[in-house]
Formats: sequence, structure tokens, C-alpha cells
Amino acid sequence: MILDSEATYKAYDKEQIGLGIRRLPEQIGIAWDGTRALSLPANYNGCTNVVLVGMGGSALGSHILESVFFSRIKVPFTIVRGYSVPASVTSKTLVILSSFSGSTEEVLSAAIEAKKVKAKI
Repeated sequence: MILDSEATYKAYDKEQIGLGIRRLPEQIGIAWDGTRALSLPANYNGCTNVVLVGMGGSALGSHILESVFFSRIKVPFTIVRGYSVPASVTSKTLVILSSFSGSTEEVLSAAIEAKKVKAKI
């Protein structure tokens, strides 16, 4: 088996992980441009913690953010891969919901919980 052949990838990489890896630089550029244009309301400045909810590859960005900005994050930063948000989520929490499809049931469930406590979503 030749590991770097297209035929091998087509046979064994049904989820197209290789394509995602090859497109990672492009995806990072798109994300960077998107965040540069992002404008959050002034009351988001008072957030006391950040919770990012995502499953599978949708949580990957949170790990990259945590790694890159580790020494600059001044509030607790929690990554959640499940149906619930931590009990520490309040109206002063920024909750970021990440779902490629927009219909991931774990993320939607966590969104409902975050909304109940009036978190900043």
C-alpha cells in the first residue's frame, strides 16, 4: 500500500480528512478574515468566562484558539463536547456555539441551557 497516493486516500479516507488537512491554511485564512470583521456588543466586554461548545471537528477551532492565545486569555476558557453547559455559565458568560451543520443536537441542547441563564451567545 502506498500511503501518499490518491487511490489510497479514496479507498480509506471516506470522511475526507485528508482534504480537510490540505484545506486547513485556506480555512484559517477565512476564519481570520471573519474574526477581523466581527463586532461584539459593548456589554460583552464584561464577560467573566468563555465556554465554547462543539462536537468533533467543530470543536477543533477552540483547541487552536486555546493553544495560540493561552498566555493572553484572562478569563476561564472551557471547551464543552456534550449536551450541557457547566453550572458556572451565567449572564456574564460568553458562550460560543460551533456546529458545521447548524443542527448538531448536543450544541443545540447546550444553546437552550445557555439561553435560559441569559448567557451572551
